[in-house]
Parts: sequence; C-alpha cells; structure tokens
Amino acid sequence: MGAVPFIGGVDGAGKRLSSTEIYDPTKGAFTPGPSMTIERADFSLDALPDGRVVAIGGTAEFLRPPDDSEVLDPAATAWIPVDAPAQPRRQHASI
Repeated sequence: MGAVPFIGGVDGAGKRLSSTEIYDPTKGAFTPGPSMTIERADFSLDALPDGRVVAIGGTAEFLRPPDDSEVLDPAATAWIPVDAPAQPRRQHASI
C-alpha cells in the first residue's frame, strides 16, 4: 500500500484548509505536503493518467466557489492553478 494524501477540508473550528498531509502506512506517520493555492473544502480530487491529481470545485472563503481548479504535480511538489469548470460546483462526485 502506498502513501495516502489528506488534502484541504475543514478543521475542528470550521476553517477551510489549504494544507496537505501525506500518511505513510509503513511508518504510521504523517508528513506535510504542498499547500493548495487557496483554502478549499467540499471539492473532488481526481487522479490523472500521468500521476498528477486535480482538485475541482468546492467552497472557498465565505462559502464562495473557487475561481479555479488546481493540479498537483508530484514531481514539482506544487499545486498549479488551472481553469475551473464553466458551472461552479461543490459537494459533487467525479470518477
């Protein structure tokens, strides 16, 4: 089993998060990962065929939809903003 990323969401005080933590099951430990460019909750996260992942939609500050989507390139260890869908979305599903 490989590492498992925990990305964005909401903390115990209701604050949206931009942080990423990576859980390594072989060590039983979390390590920090790159933060997204904005705080984001209620979004979908999809794996792309080339190994990158994309965060789409959700809610940002004041429950507004984010202005963009973000792609994480593991090789670059950074989130890169990309266009958002034409219709803002949150609490949606994707495959």
